[in-house]
Amino acid sequence: MIPYLAALARRRPDPAKPTSSSVAPTAHDRLVAALWDIAMGHVIYRTDQHLVDLGYQGADAYVKDENGAFILEAVCPPNPKMLRFLLELLRPDEWGKHRKIDVPHKGDVLVVGYIAKKPEYSTAASVKARKWKSCSRRIREAKAQLLR
Repeated sequence: MIPYLAALARRRPDPAKPTSSSVAPTAHDRLVAALWDIAMGHVIYRTDQHLVDLGYQGADAYVKDENGAFILEAVCPPNPKMLRFLLELLRPDEWGKHRKIDVPHKGDVLVVGYIAKKPEYSTAASVKARKWKSCSRRIREAKAQLLR
């Protein structure tokens, strides 16, 4: 799974660049980008409250150090369950659940002119046994009443 994730890491979905033919990013593109951030672990940068108050958003509102790099506030670890879900979503042939769709549950064949054999276990025998048992019980009860 690791080599495949390395290939996926090079191709991070960008919500600003839609995969569909439309110009604006679709809801699916935004959803995949959000799932990607959760799955791969995301980085939280420190924001400058003064820049946020002026209306800056995203990378424009982050605090930079003397070298011009963003200052890290937190790094969230990758989520293995979300990675598996994202792989199943993006590559269902390789990572999805392989369900059997066309599996016959019963395969009877009708052959004309062939007399089918009776099954070894028949419910008729058990019905006869229950009838015999109930009749013998009634006879026993009747005998018990006569002897009193």
